[in-house]
Amino acid sequence: MRVAKSKGMAAVNICLAALMLSLSVAIGTPAATSAMGALYDSPVYRGREKGVIGLECAVSWNAAALPALLDTLKQRGIAITFLVSGEWAEENGELLRRMTREGHELGTMGYDPMRDGNAQAVFRDVEKALRAIQAVCGVRPALYYSGGRGRNSSAGAARRLGLKHVLCTADLLSGRGDAKDILLRALDKPFDGSIFLLQPTAQAVKAAPAIIEGLMRQGFRVGAVGEALGEYTR
Repeated sequence: MRVAKSKGMAAVNICLAALMLSLSVAIGTPAATSAMGALYDSPVYRGREKGVIGLECAVSWNAAALPALLDTLKQRGIAITFLVSGEWAEENGELLRRMTREGHELGTMGYDPMRDGNAQAVFRDVEKALRAIQAVCGVRPALYYSGGRGRNSSAGAARRLGLKHVLCTADLLSGRGDAKDILLRALDKPFDGSIFLLQPTAQAVKAAPAIIEGLMRQGFRVGAVGEALGEYTR
């Protein structure tokens, strides 16, 4: 009986060794290495910081209401993340400098967020945006929001440029409906580390005070994406 048990254990050990060897060989293949790399480079959709909601504002079009949003945030002592395009930064230097003076975190969507392309094209576009933003305000963004661009090309660009690749937990769809609709989206079951995306439309700016107050009543603090991630750096 003892001999049979010993043989059984030996067989199990041999199977485990064979499995580990096969896994090692599989992971070493180019295809597996590429897949592992893609997994590692996956964008971040939410953070891990308890009690914090990260708010990110995409700024490249329809930004007439942006000064009013900055006023609202300043009155409440809140700093969020502004994802600015390089082209917008060059054309709106004073607003960009105001963001940095008032303590907001900067990210970018690239120089021209509406254009996609292969890995090299996206890399050049994001690199151009970083140069443009830094030239205007002296700050190099730490975050890259890829939007609808290809995930793999965006991930590669972010990695090469040392950026954190972020998306969002929920898009508040600032261009759809009125302020009440945007508010309802923001207050619909938020959770720790959520990242909410808005645009500086008139209705989104109108909803902003109620969004902040509503999240506070639910026990959350509104802050920048870096804070929601739990690794905040300006």
